[in-house]
This record gives sequence, C-alpha cells and structure tokens, in this order.
Amino acid sequence: APAGQTDPAAGLEDRELGRAVREAVDALPEGQRVTFVLRHYQDLPLARIAEIRGVALGTVKAQLSQALGNLRRSLGGVRP
Repeated sequence: APAGQTDPAAGLEDRELGRAVREAVDALPEGQRVTFVLRHYQDLPLARIAEIRGVALGTVKAQLSQALGNLRRSLGGVRP
C-alpha cells in the first residue's frame, strides 16, 4: 500500500484475527472467561481478580493458565 495508507488485506486479516479471538474467548468456560477478561482486557492484578470473584488467588492463577491453554488450542492455526 502507498505510504500513509493501510493495506486492505492486512485490515481484513486483523478483523478476522479479532473475530477468532473473540469467539475463542466467548467459548471458554465461565470462570476462565471472566478471569481472562479481567486480567487481559481490564488489566487487573490477580489479587484484585480473586477479590472481585470471591475465590482464592490460586484459583485465579489456575483458571488463567487453563484459559491460556484453551485459547492456544483454539487459535493454534491462527497467525497474527
């Protein structure tokens, strides 16, 4: 694309990647989804997430790890 203009194909790829990520996050089990969103979209510390959710810090860490593993599997064929 000329300087100052974006490549339409790159924009389409970005939108497709964004859609794939949203769908994969939406498909997570509720606890994993909520924990992932609070951590990665709201940028909350793990201790605050535990407080908000009323669960132990270890539960938050486990759910975040499980969420990341599930997302990696779901998005394995997707490349940014």
